[in-house]
Amino acid sequence: MMDEAHTAMDTSSLAQYKVSDLERELVLDAVALMGGNEYLVQQMIDRLIDTGFREKERSALSWVGTNIWKEEIPDEVNTEYLLSLLTPLHRERLPRLLASSLLYCGRYEDTLILNCPGESSTKILLISMQNLAGSDPPIGHTPGGRACSSLAVFYNWASPQSNPPAPPLRRPARKLSASLALEKKMLSIVDVFAFMPCP
Repeated sequence: MMDEAHTAMDTSSLAQYKVSDLERELVLDAVALMGGNEYLVQQMIDRLIDTGFREKERSALSWVGTNIWKEEIPDEVNTEYLLSLLTPLHRERLPRLLASSLLYCGRYEDTLILNCPGESSTKILLISMQNLAGSDPPIGHTPGGRACSSLAVFYNWASPQSNPPAPPLRRPARKLSASLALEKKMLSIVDVFAFMPCP
């Protein structure tokens, strides 16, 4: 029998894994840019469905299973399986839900960004759906039936490097292209590889 109660997760045990305040601000700025473009988020989801997980990514999923779900992740986990843990309504609304949560998660102190132990560039963004209007938690369940009211977004963090100055544009009318280039750069800095519901 599935437990439908969805209380806030106790995050005190995760405090030791939190990223620095500076990194948190950079990541929240980057994901807000991504979240502002639902089409870009849909492209990201489509790409993830067609891509498998590398060993270090499976390790991050297992870590969240053990430390947040308090359950084991199946050996043959893939994006389709993780999507199946969402409720049918939330699966259908995933592009909008993910875009909105990325756009607005920086407003809330309970948004956590965690380092994955043993994988310095692998991070987990944990977003409470309780704060997001229209998200209607629980958004899914763990394999063991625990109700989930948070969304974990897994990404590989490529620390932004200072780039040499770009050559000046010939016409100022290319602002849209510059904006798209910035969004694509954010996608490369915060390289999302998975998402799954969490209690």
